[in-house]
Amino acid sequence: PGHSLRTFTGSTAVMSIDFHPSKDDLICSCDNKEIRYWSIEKGSLVGVYKGGVTLVRFQPGLGKLLAAAANNQILILDAETLRCKFKLQVSIEYSFAFAFVYL
Repeated sequence: PGHSLRTFTGSTAVMSIDFHPSKDDLICSCDNKEIRYWSIEKGSLVGVYKGGVTLVRFQPGLGKLLAAAANNQILILDAETLRCKFKLQVSIEYSFAFAFVYL
C-alpha cells in the first residue's frame, strides 16, 4: 500500500525486527538495547525486555521462543513472558552472525 498500516511509537532507533510466525505480533531490538514486543492487531506495546540486546528473532514455525544476541551471549526467552530461559556463551563472531541463524 501507499500508506502506513500501523505506526508504533515509543522506541528509539530499531536495530532488528521480526514478525511472529503465526500471530499478528512483531518484536524489535532497539538502539537502547531493549526488546519491544508489539501487537500489530491492537497497535500497542505488549512487553519490554531490558538486557543489552542487539539482535532478536522469533522461533520459526511456533514462535514460542525468542533468540536474542546480547554481548557475547545468545539468550533464549519465553516469547509470552519475555523471561530468559537459557543463556549460551558464544564468541563475538558467532554472536554477530546470529541474525542469519534459525533455531
